[in-house]
Amino acid sequence: MTKQSLFGLFIFLLVAACGNPQAEDVETTGNETENTEQNSAYSNTNSTEGELEKENKAYQKMVEAHDVVMPRMGEIAEAQIQLRDVLEQTNPDERYHTKAQTLMEGLESIHDGMMEWMPAAMVSPDDLRKSKNHQQIMAHYGRYDKQMEDMETDLNSYLRTVEELVGLVGGQ
Repeated sequence: MTKQSLFGLFIFLLVAACGNPQAEDVETTGNETENTEQNSAYSNTNSTEGELEKENKAYQKMVEAHDVVMPRMGEIAEAQIQLRDVLEQTNPDERYHTKAQTLMEGLESIHDGMMEWMPAAMVSPDDLRKSKNHQQIMAHYGRYDKQMEDMETDLNSYLRTVEELVGLVGGQ
């Protein structure tokens, strides 16, 4: 299988695995606020309307951060292909080879982190209200929103460094 075929398969699987079932509900009902308030009313009766709104907004903010980084998973795959080429072109004792290996491990870590992040973070407010109070819900979304921001920062740094390394090795 060629690199391009593998890359295409990776992107397809990534998009398929990252569906947002809540978005389908919103499209079906056509009224996200009304639907969310109705569902929330049956969950945690201790939450005020203002708290419910804050929780829903925190969830949306976290999802938006996810939606910025997730489409960039293809950039990770492309950078990994470039790094494999660098690894093939360099000797294991060269510093470029070592740097390429370190970058490859970093990109794999970001990819794995994203895959672990999604099921842990992407829990709807209604589901969290079944077992958590308002502060716990806000802490949950705040923590995972911060993790996504950190992943984006790391991703930008790694991709910049990969580009520089590929330029250096290509210029030899």
